[in-house]
Amino acid sequence: MKRALKTIIILGILTVLIVGTLLVRAIVKKSQIIPPNAPNTIGNTAGNLYNGGLFCEHDGIVYFANAYDNGSLYAMNPDQSNIVKITSGDISFINAGGNYLYYYSESAANQTGLGYVRNGRAIYRTDISGQTTVLLTRSTTDGMMLVNDTLYYVNFAEDDTQRDTALVTLASITTNGDNPATIAEIHPKIGCCQNGSIYYGNTTGDHYLYELDTATNNVSLFLEIEMYQPIIQNDIIYYMDIADDYRLKAYSLSDQSITTIVDERVDAFNLSGSIIYYQNCNPEDYALKRIGIDGTNEELVKSGVYTNISITSDYVYFTEFGNDLPVYQTPTTGDIMISNFSAAFDAAVNND
Repeated sequence: MKRALKTIIILGILTVLIVGTLLVRAIVKKSQIIPPNAPNTIGNTAGNLYNGGLFCEHDGIVYFANAYDNGSLYAMNPDQSNIVKITSGDISFINAGGNYLYYYSESAANQTGLGYVRNGRAIYRTDISGQTTVLLTRSTTDGMMLVNDTLYYVNFAEDDTQRDTALVTLASITTNGDNPATIAEIHPKIGCCQNGSIYYGNTTGDHYLYELDTATNNVSLFLEIEMYQPIIQNDIIYYMDIADDYRLKAYSLSDQSITTIVDERVDAFNLSGSIIYYQNCNPEDYALKRIGIDGTNEELVKSGVYTNISITSDYVYFTEFGNDLPVYQTPTTGDIMISNFSAAFDAAVNND
């Protein structure tokens, strides 16, 4: 009798443990499911993503990787008021959709949240308050973008001698962390999206402009022009022409004409409305400049070599090549007035 009672108690405990485990898993799974994004959602501008995705403006808020706090994720108003820290980690390729942020981190230590790991290179999702952080997929990447409810990213195999897959691929995963897929064995620079298609110039092979239909994941040749970092605005493709020493040009989709905007080699650029900010590659006069999209009104922004050209509605941010600090800024429009991004420094100090 005692043995039977003991067996019943043990079975009861096991049943409770199993049911409890299943319940916890169900709660975890439900908490990871988020509502669909609005149609035609694009997580960030092409120009910002090409420049590392360090700034992202969404619903009137600027989310950024604060270089003064080891690249941790912060939020602020476009005028730099109300700066708050969201989460720690070396953040890049910030994308936003609905009430969620998506980003890549190479060292996301000391974070908390559902599905979080102590450290490691991975793509994460967090709510805009930073209260719930979810690891979506482990990956090493140099490019990521959100289109509707899918994240597209370049994936580097950790060790090609230990895998059957290609060393570099274009991959995707849903915002809920489901349906991981390998799209193609290519290494594109992604960021440009229009009407549900991603446009990119491959970094290997023929360098022509290709189109990825995100509805079908079919890839097709779009233009036999060697384009690097294309940005489409109002039926015009702005790009660096690989065949012409990376001069900045504009291709008209309506009449197929090509216009040279910057007649010198360009290392990086970003676009805001009618203004282009670009870094030239002239050994005799290295400089960050800005120019109208029609090739007029060229202005010197700051002499030297700069990178991470990030644009928000109020400010353009950039750093000196090879140095994360200081972060410089100037108003996006109007007179050029260079200063340090002191608001980010102050916020980092207050969060120590």
